[in-house]
Amino acid sequence: MKRIYYMVLVVFAACIMGILGCRKNQDLAKEPGGITVSAEEIAKNESFIGLNDAISRFDPQYLVRVYKDKRSIKEIVDRSNDLLLQLKTHPESPVFQQQIADFYHFRSVAELKNHSASITENLKVLDKQLNFKKTLFAEGGGQLYFKARGLYAKNKLDAYPNNARQTTGLWTEFVDTYFSSFDYNTYVYDESLEAAGEGGGGGCNGEICCDQKDVCKKEAVNRFWDNVFLYGGGGAIAGGRVGFSASLLSPEPLFSKLFGVVGGALIGGGAGYLYAYNKYYIDLDICTAKYKLCIDSKKG
Repeated sequence: MKRIYYMVLVVFAACIMGILGCRKNQDLAKEPGGITVSAEEIAKNESFIGLNDAISRFDPQYLVRVYKDKRSIKEIVDRSNDLLLQLKTHPESPVFQQQIADFYHFRSVAELKNHSASITENLKVLDKQLNFKKTLFAEGGGQLYFKARGLYAKNKLDAYPNNARQTTGLWTEFVDTYFSSFDYNTYVYDESLEAAGEGGGGGCNGEICCDQKDVCKKEAVNRFWDNVFLYGGGGAIAGGRVGFSASLLSPEPLFSKLFGVVGGALIGGGAGYLYAYNKYYIDLDICTAKYKLCIDSKKG
């Protein structure tokens, strides 16, 4: 039964890829000549820090690790999609706007808008400073920015007091959230190490299914950051700096209804990030399904 489930998942993924087939040939052109900026430099960039501070609030993992949400990541993503689709139907509804703000634990709709605007504005500044065409959209650019986000998280961890876990006394909501964000940043840092093959797991040792899964996950990482910078900027960055055709600024059919909200002032870069995360989540599920099919095939 499990084998059938994974086969269905892979077939479903193949259908999605088929829909995107015509786009595949127009995919992001990689810039030759190599990357001259390091992940360490990017991680210390003020705008990159501001960007990551903002996108973290839209990460389902943040809800789980900081606000102790008991739902699975998939359940959180599905619910956020429902809320965005609802908002698209009535974009000016203060009730639906407040539901989005409440879901992500913003204190007000205004705070939600500020974080969304921060994503877009920091992306624009970063593009001018780092030139995405020569860094992000160069070969290995997604891995570079993924590693930089991990180092950003490590810098956050290093800033915690040495006795943070031993602190006693009155625990306010602020203090509790402060220590919970330690767990979130630990997750971000560990995830970046795993994606770079530095997580201490000993590697695949030549096991073909494991190697294929690692390659699949690296491709997912690259696509994730491509989507963050393309859609988080609402297309303004890609169209103005990289020169992509208008067709490449449209999201895949699977997310077209959701992504229509990005044009509004409420979500902006926040919806762009949600789109990138949702795509990343599906890509990782596909990698896992392919890996299990590969293992099953080896068992005969």
